[in-house]
Amino acid sequence: MVISCVIYGIGIGGITGMQVVVIVQTLGMDKLAAAFGLNLFIGGLIVFPGIIIIGYIQVLTASFSICFHIVGGVCIMCCCLWAPLPMMLRRRNANLPK
Repeated sequence: MVISCVIYGIGIGGITGMQVVVIVQTLGMDKLAAAFGLNLFIGGLIVFPGIIIIGYIQVLTASFSICFHIVGGVCIMCCCLWAPLPMMLRRRNANLPK
């Protein structure tokens, strides 16, 4: 359970810490407020079905540990999807005319 909590914490911390940086690098500082607000809004919409799904899994398995593993895995998957973004941005910026 401790390992699951550590994985979950690292995943959430990584996502939360990088949101503003990624938004600024991708869209620019002028669109930060709108993009961050939209990001929080969509995240809020996802919470409701997420709670239901996690509750359903907990009822089926009678274990909160599996729920922590699933949520931690999803967070790690999100971090892995964002990992190549800096390389992609450098490549895109290198191809732009100067």
